[in-house]
Amino acid sequence: MTIANILTQRAAPITHHDPEAPAEIDRIIQKCLRKRPAERYQFATELLTDLRNFRAATTTADAAQKEPQSLLRKLLGAAGTKPYLLWEILHIKACIRCALLVYLAWRFKTATSGRPSLALFFSALVCYTTQGILCAVLLIAGAADRRNLRMYVQMLAPWLRAVGLANGLVAFLIAAFVAESHTILAVLLTVLAVAIGFTALVLKPAMDRTAIYSSGLTEQ
Repeated sequence: MTIANILTQRAAPITHHDPEAPAEIDRIIQKCLRKRPAERYQFATELLTDLRNFRAATTTADAAQKEPQSLLRKLLGAAGTKPYLLWEILHIKACIRCALLVYLAWRFKTATSGRPSLALFFSALVCYTTQGILCAVLLIAGAADRRNLRMYVQMLAPWLRAVGLANGLVAFLIAAFVAESHTILAVLLTVLAVAIGFTALVLKPAMDRTAIYSSGLTEQ
């Protein structure tokens, strides 16, 4: 009876005895127990290769589970694991910040008078609009031709850095100009100026490198 079962009946899946057993192990065992010799492993090296691949995949999965997740990644959710997405968010925020600064510059113009205020307003308008356009161009270029992202970043990075520093300086000058009469506007402009300078000098270069590296576009 036992011999007949061996010859005619298919072996029960290992999950029947151990529900937590990996499906890959069950596949390997089932292949070893196939009735037709041609359907089994033809060489021991084939079995060894499958076992090694399974062990490697299991080790990688265990390491990923044991790796502590940073608080920032938890807060960002799926975006925290995608550097290119964070890079896009950084540039979208830059565009929004430029639009906000143009509005604040207009408020500054309507609240003040004289040639100095007019000069600061037009300087701010040119700088903020330029940075917004450059960030938008970089976003569109990266989305349309991501393989050449490194080239676009290198081409526009010096301009964005220079315009970003100019934006921070103009925001500081406007804040100093209205500090006594419009304290809240001055404080808001000062905060934005610090954020612009930090982004231009530290955050954006780091995010550029991370986005390029995650895309596999680094120099060989």
